[in-house]
Amino acid sequence: MDGINAMTLYKKQNKQIIQQAAQWAEELDHGILSKTQRRELAAWLLKSPDHVHELLLATAIFESWQEAAQEKSPSIEALLAQKAPEVIPLLGTARQTYSSGRNHMAFWRNPQMIAASIAVFCVFFAAALYINGTYFQKPGHARIYTTIIGEQRSLPLEDGSVVHMNTATKIQIVFTENSRKIELMAGEALFHVAHDPSRPFRVYSDNTLAEALGTTFNVYRQNDQTTISVVEGKVAVEKRESKSSPFHARNNMRLTLSTGERAAVPNEGGIKKTRIENMKKVTSWRIRQLVFEREMLSTIIQEYNRYNKLQIYVYDPELAQTKFTGVFDADDPESLIQFLEQTAGIVSNRVSSREIHLYKKTKNLDL
Repeated sequence: MDGINAMTLYKKQNKQIIQQAAQWAEELDHGILSKTQRRELAAWLLKSPDHVHELLLATAIFESWQEAAQEKSPSIEALLAQKAPEVIPLLGTARQTYSSGRNHMAFWRNPQMIAASIAVFCVFFAAALYINGTYFQKPGHARIYTTIIGEQRSLPLEDGSVVHMNTATKIQIVFTENSRKIELMAGEALFHVAHDPSRPFRVYSDNTLAEALGTTFNVYRQNDQTTISVVEGKVAVEKRESKSSPFHARNNMRLTLSTGERAAVPNEGGIKKTRIENMKKVTSWRIRQLVFEREMLSTIIQEYNRYNKLQIYVYDPELAQTKFTGVFDADDPESLIQFLEQTAGIVSNRVSSREIHLYKKTKNLDL
């Protein structure tokens, strides 16, 4: 059963509005609306309370039409109450209900009621866009998002940009009329930035600032450094002298990265710019793959431990510095351990259900 057939269960009198609502619900279900589509949807919602009512019913059906087909149609008040904690009005703060049925004509002839209805419609419009996955926030209001170990998350932003958060990541987003600021507080994120010269898109990580110039780039914050990798476009990178120093100061270190370039910005020392030899290594985490090319075992284990509750430890300094190459499933540490045991003569000791220690099989083993 498709959305339009499901809508007929509600037996509304105006079939055209029902069909239009179903079409908009399908558009919302397919993905993020363009700016033009958002304007068209806003105009359509403002034409009549029936439009708002039918769209909310349609989106509810698209989320769980099987349950809706067996239950009583949800009321407009119930749907609004369900979404109320997540909704930010686009115009004003009024949250008033409207009358239905025979009172529609009197409603639209009353200028004060029309003004109030606009605020109400904007609330519903924001709710519909929230269902679509676009995250709205009050200008200048900070929002914090996190992922736990093993979790990944995509955040469509109100400007059309998208942030892909890797495992164990924490970001803070502050958008204003003149700027777009994101602080990478921990972890890793891939940014697809919508072009808007009037509002710079800046990502802060410790002493590092990366400003997008219409681009896609990855930022990985580690304990001792931040790494910026440009997948497409250009990124301006800046390092301030210390945490107490301001950004945009004249003496700060600066450079510009282009597609296929990377900057390692250590907590101590200068910026190191290099070419990215294998772009797959930058974005493979999006498909939960880990790509290593002559990486030290300590680095490999550190990456695996980011994704899994099963933690791997190696205490032998010589073994920790041994280098390996391979492509592994980020969610399968057992495959890594099996690979090491079979190819490098390493033995493992499962200390508990969440902890494994690695050792060299013999002291004279040449890896």
